[in-house]
Amino acid sequence: MPASLGKQKIWTGEKKQDNRAQHSKPLVDQLFAFCEKQSQRGDLLPDDSWTKALNYTVQRKRQLMVFLENPDVAMDTNHLEREIRSIPMGKKNWLFCWTELDTKHVGLIKSLISTCKLHDIDPNVYLTEVLQRVRTPSQGRRRLNNEAMEAPVCRQSIKIAIVLSVNDSLE
Repeated sequence: MPASLGKQKIWTGEKKQDNRAQHSKPLVDQLFAFCEKQSQRGDLLPDDSWTKALNYTVQRKRQLMVFLENPDVAMDTNHLEREIRSIPMGKKNWLFCWTELDTKHVGLIKSLISTCKLHDIDPNVYLTEVLQRVRTPSQGRRRLNNEAMEAPVCRQSIKIAIVLSVNDSLE
């Protein structure tokens, strides 16, 4: 790998878009031209995996090129894949959860933690705050739901915390 590509430069806005237009767009255009040319070949069978891959790529051309037009869209999903990697890695640890409900709780908590990390929120502080509010009587839950619209973490995570709390109190 060339030294210039070894470290990712942190650019924003127009500079990132200009760099993508200069370096990535020609490569992307070549890729799609190749895919379109290959998909026109007469010797490929419709059920062939290569044909399916070519058709998949050509049909999603617009979606795959979004990163060229919008500098805020990542070129890949590596950051998301790294974040969820701990879920399959933890499967052995969760193998001995007592019940199926416990494994669902572990998955929900892991999802909350991953969401916090993606939004640059300290998961410990966030979960402590949410769980303290959920444990209080209905006034705390009402206040939590009202503030959910302003929270940087999605409302779904707050609903999950409330469900976990209610399930725990029922057991």
